[in-house]
Amino acid sequence: MALLHGGRRPSWSDVLLSFSPAWFTVCMGTGAMQQLLFNFPYPSTQSPQWMRNLGFCFWVLDVVLFGIFTVVLVARYMSYPKLMYKSISEFPTCSFLGAIPIAFDTIVEGVISYYGKHDSGKWAAFALFWVAVAMTITVSFGLLLYQMISSRRRRIEDVAGLWLMTAAPVVIVAALGSNMSTQFSEKVNVTVMLVSFLLWTCGLMLVHLVMMCYFWRLVAYGLPSEQLLPSSFLPMAPLSQGASGGLQLSIAFSTYLQSSDFTLTQSTPVQFPAVAVIAVAESVHWAGVLAALALLAYATFWLIEASLAMSYKRPRSFSIGMWSLTFPYASYTSAWALLAKDLRNHGMAGFAAANTVIASLVWLFCAGMTIRNTVFTGQLFIFVAAADGEASLQRRNGVESKRDTEQKETHLMDEMNGNAGGSRTPTQSEHGSGFKLDE
Repeated sequence: MALLHGGRRPSWSDVLLSFSPAWFTVCMGTGAMQQLLFNFPYPSTQSPQWMRNLGFCFWVLDVVLFGIFTVVLVARYMSYPKLMYKSISEFPTCSFLGAIPIAFDTIVEGVISYYGKHDSGKWAAFALFWVAVAMTITVSFGLLLYQMISSRRRRIEDVAGLWLMTAAPVVIVAALGSNMSTQFSEKVNVTVMLVSFLLWTCGLMLVHLVMMCYFWRLVAYGLPSEQLLPSSFLPMAPLSQGASGGLQLSIAFSTYLQSSDFTLTQSTPVQFPAVAVIAVAESVHWAGVLAALALLAYATFWLIEASLAMSYKRPRSFSIGMWSLTFPYASYTSAWALLAKDLRNHGMAGFAAANTVIASLVWLFCAGMTIRNTVFTGQLFIFVAAADGEASLQRRNGVESKRDTEQKETHLMDEMNGNAGGSRTPTQSEHGSGFKLDE
């Protein structure tokens, strides 16, 4: 059992106080690995059965972790209601709330991948897709609206790559819809395609607005703090998911055009020659390929920039925010794998296969460090270790009163603000849970 600083063991209160929506990035990375193994580019038809089985194990782990984290998060906010407001109001760390719908999307992706051949699996995924859309609109649009109407003043130096977690779910749920847009009847497919395309377009526009602000922040104020550096990889996630979604939407639209002979005329359409319909459908498909290549080129730029930044200014300690590495990189690799299969390009396939190995190593590193810093060292409970000593002693003796709990919560907020030491620093928010609590 892990020991906190001071020699005491972490209690359930410690876990609740140290937990935050940032932990859902673990589900994001685990679910992305499932999809990456499922889409492995060799052989060209489908990935080997053993990789698909391994991907299924990742998916099961993703589901289990999502369930556990949801229960803990609900218990946290029920036990400490003030922290719910802090989670929503803090900028930019409130963006970690976007990890929840993204993590849910990875679960639905697994349902499509492993149960999509069955009618029950398809319709379950269809229902879950609309749940994911509702979650995304609530979290993404709600957070953006709150940040706009909030009376708190923002500064450009407060902007971090983490802010993209607010807009990224819109693109990712669009990619989810594109993945199921050819599995139903024509009317249902058209509905899913249109909703996914609207979300894809809106999401990419929002993401580019945020990235412009973030790029200016980097140019004007330099690299972010060491604990925020992993979030420099986050621009890769919506761009890569946008590439995958755009490619799959173009395939779905192309298939629909060929099967329905649809024409853009308001009167009764004249029957076009089959060759003309095929030419239009092929053009739509190629437009998706070019859009995917453009987005992946942009994602590659951010990959290079973030890698150089991490090499120049290495984080000194592991925090849960390090999981921000896994989902973007796995999404980037998965997009290249899909493009390689579509173009039947062996060079792209080899590039995707090599990056699959790297993404797997990144996941293993983050998983190993998370287990070490929770089970063995308790480092991720560092906030609670600084709590009031008298309350800690009473808790160890099993005599923690309501007043002690409130004092501990207040002390925690001051500690996370930096007020305990008389000053407030931007980097104090990133230790442990990744959240900064401000007064």
